[in-house]
Amino acid sequence: MKSNEIKILVAITTIGVILRVIAINQHDFWFDEAFTYHISKLPLKEFFMAVVSDNNPPLYYLLIHFLLKVDSSEVTMRLPSLFFSLLTVPFVYQIGKMVKGKTVGLIAAFLFSVSPLAIYLATEARLHSLGMLLAVASVTIFLKLIKNPSLKYISLFILVSTLGIYAHYYFALLFLPYMLIIFTKKYTFLIKKWFFICGFIFLSFTPWLILSSLASHNACSCPNTILSLPAALISPAIGGVGIVTIRSFLNLPYYLTITMFLAGFSLLLFFIKGLKTNAYISTIYLLPLTTLALTGFFLPTFSPKAIAIFSPLYFLLVALGIYKTNSKVIAMLISLIALVSFIQIINPFFKGEKLKAAYEVVKKDNQPILHTSLLTYYTFAYYAQEKRQQMLITHNPLSKTTVQYIGGQKEPATYVSSLWLVDSSTWVDKTEYEEILRQLYKHYSVKKNYVIDSLSINYLKRR
Repeated sequence: MKSNEIKILVAITTIGVILRVIAINQHDFWFDEAFTYHISKLPLKEFFMAVVSDNNPPLYYLLIHFLLKVDSSEVTMRLPSLFFSLLTVPFVYQIGKMVKGKTVGLIAAFLFSVSPLAIYLATEARLHSLGMLLAVASVTIFLKLIKNPSLKYISLFILVSTLGIYAHYYFALLFLPYMLIIFTKKYTFLIKKWFFICGFIFLSFTPWLILSSLASHNACSCPNTILSLPAALISPAIGGVGIVTIRSFLNLPYYLTITMFLAGFSLLLFFIKGLKTNAYISTIYLLPLTTLALTGFFLPTFSPKAIAIFSPLYFLLVALGIYKTNSKVIAMLISLIALVSFIQIINPFFKGEKLKAAYEVVKKDNQPILHTSLLTYYTFAYYAQEKRQQMLITHNPLSKTTVQYIGGQKEPATYVSSLWLVDSSTWVDKTEYEEILRQLYKHYSVKKNYVIDSLSINYLKRR
């Protein structure tokens, strides 16, 4: 790599660092992150039993488990995601350079560096940035492997792919395009080695697969393909698959809504154009997406957030689509995506529910805290660090195994003299929710009420 390329790549990465560092504490520690915390803090025996009931493999949780022995603050727990996201940048550049040259590599790296989706996932204590890093590392090594199946590349591919499957289940979908490329492009010199490689990787994963098959699992919060596919194709440009969803963008002022969807539509046009440019990258991106989309019509398995681990390939296809386009157009497109990211970093709308502010209200005394929703229950339990009694008074949709280890069993309201009620109708059965509140207010009257976004926080006194 020439010194000029290195300087540009360092500058691109630096921009990514700045945006991610600014964004790392801009949203509160919401349900997904609190779930990570409550799983990861368990002793190892209970830890593995709890993880096996989740819809994700154990590698990321294991990393956070050991990190919590150092510190459990929000920023500390998010740092691995930030680090993994930044490490992804040079891999994106390398793939672009391999398939079309350094210009495509730099454009793709720049797009990824300023992407709202990549920045958000880099600032959330969840496994997606790790899955993303291992996915692009795997693709990079695979493209080298099919040209030179040396022991070095075989060993690296086995190592990265084994880690990838233990980091994110969607990672396994990469083997569909890998096999298609090897067999349709007639890489006969690699076929025997390929069977050995796949056998070794999947044999390594077999113990976890067996253990996982014996456990009850949490239901996937995966919408039908009709909603998931558009979200997957537009989210790299505008985000909206985490604490704030794309559907919520319609509540923004019209000029911001237009800006968001202009960015998404522009990137999508160049993405479609780029699909015709490189068969390998198109196949590696589209086959997992198509497989999930088709499955998603029948089973809830298509998560727009989880598919984000393949989003660096999306940016590579966009870069291929805008290659040889007027440099001013390229600069405008990158600036538009960067603007969307900056808006999402500074605009309070994208902070999501103000969960920390809500907790500040109830921490004033030591009364029990009743929750109507998971949206607040696990986050408040994280902030309270087991110093306050937290009670979930509606049905918990997580599996019995998960609840057994991290808490959150539905409990009847404790009729003490006074208590706090943190009320949200998000993620609840509306009939159950209304009946529970009706019964509760038979015994209590509201003495104080605070409204923070959609959360209602009531201080209740026994009648």
